[in-house]
Amino acid sequence: MKKTAGGRGRRKYPAWAKPKPKKNGPSIRGIERNLKAKALSGSVPSKWMIAKSDELRAKKNKGEEQIESLLKAAGILFTREFACRYKREYSIDFVVEVGDKLVAIEVDGSQHMTNAGQKADRIREKNILDGGEICAFARMTWARSAKESKDSLRELLELMVGVDRGVFLLY
Repeated sequence: MKKTAGGRGRRKYPAWAKPKPKKNGPSIRGIERNLKAKALSGSVPSKWMIAKSDELRAKKNKGEEQIESLLKAAGILFTREFACRYKREYSIDFVVEVGDKLVAIEVDGSQHMTNAGQKADRIREKNILDGGEICAFARMTWARSAKESKDSLRELLELMVGVDRGVFLLY
């Protein structure tokens, strides 16, 4: 080995073990991996949130049962009690994937019709939409969910996908 000024010799690698030269900047695959990690890091629900979602899934109300049966009858794939997180942890009644976007459907009871309930809902919607997972949000009362049909639900979902960061109040 040839000695250098620092007293260390240069290593001679076999042809198969030579380190690869570094490129100018990160690879495309590395950039994609970093973007996915950034996007998913804020949306990983905690164990507590997953347990809460399971608990909520077990106790449905009539409005949620109606919407669930309509989504199934229409052949629309959905997630029940979707656990998402941005700044705080939230559980959404239904999340439907339409194309490459996710839209949320909430079925509200009477506690959401008070001034305090409405104010809390606006903050919740803003936080969820700021998270970037959900592109649009629809809220409906139990009474409204009973009047929905699978065709009207399909139309609503198509309308929601066309609006970015929109909130639809169906009271």
